[in-house]
Amino acid sequence: MTNTTTPRSLFVMSIGLGLGLAACAEAPAAPVPSDERLRIDQHDDRVVRGAYDAGELAVEFVAESSREAAGTVTVRVGDDVLVLTADAVTGEVAFDAAGARLDADEAGALASFALAIEAYLGDADDVSRFHEGLLAGASNYLSVAPVDATLPDSFHVVEGLKGTAPGTGNDGKTCVARNSTRTATFDGSQGTRSESWVVGANGGVQWNGDFAGMGRCGVGTGSYDWTLDCLEHDACSRYYFSSTGVADHNCGDEWSEASDDYTAFWKRCR
Repeated sequence: MTNTTTPRSLFVMSIGLGLGLAACAEAPAAPVPSDERLRIDQHDDRVVRGAYDAGELAVEFVAESSREAAGTVTVRVGDDVLVLTADAVTGEVAFDAAGARLDADEAGALASFALAIEAYLGDADDVSRFHEGLLAGASNYLSVAPVDATLPDSFHVVEGLKGTAPGTGNDGKTCVARNSTRTATFDGSQGTRSESWVVGANGGVQWNGDFAGMGRCGVGTGSYDWTLDCLEHDACSRYYFSSTGVADHNCGDEWSEASDDYTAFWKRCR
């Protein structure tokens, strides 16, 4: 899902991981931040806690696992608070935005924070513990939250949610292989439209965003997946010049449908 906007927020993410995640017998040594603006106060086999100095704004965060199959990530910037809960066994992902509305300053802070976390932890596939991977995934998700739009509450069952037809609902987290040709179906003011895309193709640069990597859930070089919902959001945003994320009157539903593709961290689409 192409980053056509950037975010601001206090973000809380609680996730229960499925049976496929095994606990590590010994905790690996914590890495050293390469970005001096990133301060790590605690990093062990259950918790990563610290802050990021974004200039006039500080981003505070904590990622913790209460047990092997559950975790919480909290990211604070300004006065906004977002809560995301998920359970990999049931596939449930719930987002409580508490009426948060992100502005450009906090968006920039969160975007910089996401890059610092990626540099610190590496790609989400590179980390061995759930709360670390969850923090990598959460920061990437925040990097595409819309600016100046009230974020809605949402609830998804990732494995079970499938639209009755392409473009009419959430496709679950449906992986699409890079270089494969897939049909992206979306709706808007001109009705339902279908476009054929090669996954990973360069859709060009428009005033509302850079559409390199069609179907990619996220920006940058790491912590992203390639899914059908993200492809449909990219195609919709490119066609309608969408720039307000979930608040967009044409592509807001596609943005919402792609949100669980980010947050279902336990199911990767590479």
